[in-house]
Amino acid sequence: MAYNLPKHGTQSDKKRFFDKKFILTIVFIAIVSITFNFISAKDTQDNKYNIISETDRTCQIDISVEQPIFSMNIFELVKHIKRNSKELIIPEKVDINEKEYTVVKITGNEEKKEFESVALPNSLIVIGNFAFYNCKCLKEIKIPNSVKSIGDWAFEGCSSLQTVIIPDSVESIGFETFEDCSSLQTVNIPNSVKSIGGWAFYRCSSLKTIKIPNSVISIGDWAFYGCSSLQTVNIPNSVKSIERNAFKDCTSLKEVIIPDSVKSIGYGAFYGCSSLQTVIIPNSVESIGDRAFSGCSSLQTVSIPDSVKSIGDWAFYGTPWKKNKQ
Repeated sequence: MAYNLPKHGTQSDKKRFFDKKFILTIVFIAIVSITFNFISAKDTQDNKYNIISETDRTCQIDISVEQPIFSMNIFELVKHIKRNSKELIIPEKVDINEKEYTVVKITGNEEKKEFESVALPNSLIVIGNFAFYNCKCLKEIKIPNSVKSIGDWAFEGCSSLQTVIIPDSVESIGFETFEDCSSLQTVNIPNSVKSIGGWAFYRCSSLKTIKIPNSVISIGDWAFYGCSSLQTVNIPNSVKSIERNAFKDCTSLKEVIIPDSVKSIGYGAFYGCSSLQTVIIPNSVESIGDRAFSGCSSLQTVSIPDSVKSIGDWAFYGTPWKKNKQ
């Protein structure tokens, strides 16, 4: 493509010439880029939508971080515009290779996400690992009744998230699922949930109350560590063990009723619960782990039944009750 610069003319004429040349060059590059990327768009789309079952026509969507705008094809550019609206809408159906698939699972990665609101389809069964990891602007989310499991790290680092309503279709809450959700005040855990994973509500420092349903059998390691605003905990009769550091550093926790289903209290389970005043341990408990109540500086009253066969090292270290016994 050749251009002849005018030999004569005003400065304005020359400026218009260069402006025209610049615009035509940009248009040419854009056409080539869109054409090339249109050819490769199918591959990009297949990377976003991973087929789970050809028979059932189901797939998962990977929620990945934005690409730089200059490396986007036309499809990615549309997604970029939608994401800049701060709203993420997950469709119920998607087309892959001219076939329709139902979205049953979403996953993500460890990159920061900017969504403020999310709409999830009623077809969704699994909120997978890292789905909304580090989504610091997300304030609330409605989980549809179709969801059965919430994966590891699914909402970790969602520091603006205040309320979560978990439907009674969910059976498990994964590892570090709500870790560092520092604004989370209310969580509704339904009777369908059987296990609360380790670190599930780790450092949810605004969480004030939690009701654990009768369906839960175990409370995982570090599950409520650092929930410094937590004042009361209702542990149901279904729980058989309180694992390692489960309520460590819950500094506002004043009272805990341990049900007679619990057989063991793990290492550091209530370590550093400095507001805890009274603990009644039921006849079902056979062992109290090392440092289980260490650092409970307000603990005045402890009832230990004859069923307890072993008390670990430093189990009540630093408590007024321990000092009064000496």
